[in-house]
Amino acid sequence: MHNAINRLPNAPAKILVKLPNYIGDVLMSLPAIYAIRGLLPKEDGYQVDLLTEQKYADLLHGHAKRFDKIIAPDWDVHKVSPWRVAQRIRAKKYDVAISLTRQLRIIAGLRIARVPVRAGYWSLSSYLFYSRRYRFATPKDHESAATSGQAKYYLDLVCRTFETNVDISDIDPESRRLTVNDDYRKEAIKTVNDSIVVDGSRTDEHKNNPDFPKPFYIIVVGTSSSKHASLKRWPLWNFIQVAKRLQSTKLTSRPIPLFLFGPNDGDLYKDFKDRYLSKQADEQERLHGKAVVIQPVSTRVGHLMAIIEGCEFVLSNDTGPRHVATALGKKVVSVFGPTSVGRAVYSSYLEFPVWVNVGCNLADCKVRECRENRICMTAVTPGLVCEKIMEFVYPNAERK
Repeated sequence: MHNAINRLPNAPAKILVKLPNYIGDVLMSLPAIYAIRGLLPKEDGYQVDLLTEQKYADLLHGHAKRFDKIIAPDWDVHKVSPWRVAQRIRAKKYDVAISLTRQLRIIAGLRIARVPVRAGYWSLSSYLFYSRRYRFATPKDHESAATSGQAKYYLDLVCRTFETNVDISDIDPESRRLTVNDDYRKEAIKTVNDSIVVDGSRTDEHKNNPDFPKPFYIIVVGTSSSKHASLKRWPLWNFIQVAKRLQSTKLTSRPIPLFLFGPNDGDLYKDFKDRYLSKQADEQERLHGKAVVIQPVSTRVGHLMAIIEGCEFVLSNDTGPRHVATALGKKVVSVFGPTSVGRAVYSSYLEFPVWVNVGCNLADCKVRECRENRICMTAVTPGLVCEKIMEFVYPNAERK
């Protein structure tokens, strides 16, 4: 798994790993923290603790036994003061802290807490706060990015910190596997059955159903709350067109679409309801037949995991729930535009990314070049996405 190690702390030692700030990044970082645990086993006197936000603790539910402590305070990592971070960890007297986030507030907190060894990827603002600082070159196109995925980005930091070499193929495949709590599963079943609409109107027909409606697939309409998230959002109308095309397929068992809106998608949900569910909506645009519509409420990640666990496949923008789906063993068809396929896709056998090379060849450009046109997103058509769904999800399905 690894070669000679030159910079491991002497046992006993306490190691703190600060996990990234978003759902997808947390899941992409799990191979790296498993590598740390492999290098620093508990039986040799090493304590490995994980620091994350409370809202992401459910992602680590099935991994808790592998690590000593999961510290999950209820704070907003983008607003918490460095002194509060330091106050939370100073008393534990960590010997090493590895930051898998470049969030300055966290990195400054590690310095204020006087952790002797502080390792991470630096930027101009964080350079002085690290004792071991490393530079990472971001790939500039989809092809070169494909060899430098986000999971490898985190694993490379671990290898450089301890001057060792760990291949991602040697990491336990279970490192990204998620487990769903039974209470969340029961809550998710109720939520889905209570959210069924027929021809745009709510129905109580499935209200007491003890299981999910079968089969259903999830359409993740929105994106995260990050700075450039809305720029990588596929148009709502395109998702509707995909749903209508799948309703008209000749599959023996036609899947029901579940439209999933996140807590930041209030305006998007209002537009969806007015244009596609309302009785005043244009008859040609209105969504007919059976569907599930999950309103944009602030929900626990465990609840989201349970809903995804019950589905057949996921159609998504480049956002967190698609990572959750692959970690639960679900197939995903994802729509990409201004972000790198290579960096964001972890499991090629479970995920089919759909993107069109429009000539700019800029991975992670965040639409700085064509902010108004978003040509890389609009170039992906509903017909192309439907074609890939049939090829990837239903290659051998029975047709009528």
